[in-house]
Amino acid sequence: MRERDRAARMGTRDTSDEALNIVSAEMSIDIGGEKREVGATQKLQKLIDEYQILVQVEETQQETPEYKKKMSTLVDRIKVRASYVEDKQRLNRISFGNKEERAVQMAKLYETLALAQMVVADRHVPKMSVLEDRLGKILFQKENTLQNKRRARQVKDASWNALRAGGFAAAGGLLAREIQELGLEEKVRTSEVLRV
Repeated sequence: MRERDRAARMGTRDTSDEALNIVSAEMSIDIGGEKREVGATQKLQKLIDEYQILVQVEETQQETPEYKKKMSTLVDRIKVRASYVEDKQRLNRISFGNKEERAVQMAKLYETLALAQMVVADRHVPKMSVLEDRLGKILFQKENTLQNKRRARQVKDASWNALRAGGFAAAGGLLAREIQELGLEEKVRTSEVLRV
């Protein structure tokens, strides 16, 4: 601390990780013998996992005020965390590890970020979105073959999976753009040729 303070008074800018507030994409720490995941990707994934568990609750419980409040709070937390990670990424303040781990950690971060954006978008879509309406019409054509609850669940799952596919496509696009910006495009093509 003293050395940093002295260097700052002499006009030297501190560019250490602590001064720049760089976060790790994936990181684990040991607290009292318990391993805790504290990386940017891991924290966001943990919130998404909580959301997916909460979505699986039966529809009768989903109408309760407690459930709605819990869901709203969780979606807000995901939105804030995703915004934080996006800001860090835009400012190049995320450490993706060494060059061997970099591509994998970047892909995981972009995938998790895309899932988070889908969760936020899914919760802000009106009750009967266009996608749910179209899928509902297809499934409702066979009126007598499916039970009402099962049919509604299938519509919800189908719309969630369609949003998830869109997220994976968005993550792939972000990753491709990042690879191109880093100049790794030629290395990726060369490794594909060597495998064939």
